[in-house]
Amino acid sequence: MSLLNKAADLMHRERGLFVANGWARAECGSYGERDSHVYERLGNLKQVNGGVPDPVVDRLGGFGPRWFIDKGASAGNWQVGAKVPGGLFGVSVKLTFSSKHAVACFLADYEETQLRNSEKVGDALAELYRKKGNDWTIKRKWAIGGIEVKSGFIVMSNEKDVSVTLAGQGRVSASGVPISFDLAGVQSGTSSSIEMIDLKGKAPFVLLAEVKDGLFSKASWGPLG
Repeated sequence: MSLLNKAADLMHRERGLFVANGWARAECGSYGERDSHVYERLGNLKQVNGGVPDPVVDRLGGFGPRWFIDKGASAGNWQVGAKVPGGLFGVSVKLTFSSKHAVACFLADYEETQLRNSEKVGDALAELYRKKGNDWTIKRKWAIGGIEVKSGFIVMSNEKDVSVTLAGQGRVSASGVPISFDLAGVQSGTSSSIEMIDLKGKAPFVLLAEVKDGLFSKASWGPLG
């Protein structure tokens, strides 16, 4: 089981999000196809003709920090070490996995986005779906929202009963939780026991909508569950 697929299952279960294949940028306003909870970005709605309005994306401000964790994973308290140049602190956290392929995701700082004109876009795509000669099949999806990560990471265990401590540098809140985090790597434990990806600067998480074909009624659209 790949880290991508397991992370996609976790994020969909927790927030209804889909994860872009290859952790590629899959911004709000893009379109593509999906395989289970993995999204394959094919293009941007700005490229679609036939009366579909250009996407208007709103940014909802910064959020964080937040954990998304499988049942078979747990995270200890963040440990704050000495101050380093740039006003940052050395920080670390111990992760414990009681089951194989359990996933833990930490977002220190992220921004949520949403498609302001989703109704106009959806109505236009539903109309376009009915027109002869277009390539908007029922498999096509588009992103009506998403999460852009400023700093964070995802870790998956390759074995059960694994403990590993991750370390890095960041700014911390008054309670000692990172509000920004640059991942340095494994401080203790066996790195071969885990798979890990640094999410800094990535935008792989999206909420999707799709055209719904009523066969004997007018095509409509709605969020993808």
